[in-house]
Amino acid sequence: MGRGPGVAVERLFSSSRHVCADTRCSLKAETITELMLVKEWIRQGLLRIERPNPSK
Repeated sequence: MGRGPGVAVERLFSSSRHVCADTRCSLKAETITELMLVKEWIRQGLLRIERPNPSK
């Protein structure tokens, strides 16, 4: 059986608690939204972040 849209929403809501933790309570709603979008894009392979090579 396929996963419904409710599962994706629940996963996004659940993962948002890590961004919206007490230690980050000063983040604006727009910043939280942008963080969640980037996180989802990375998860889906739509965005790739390359880390700098420290040996150069």
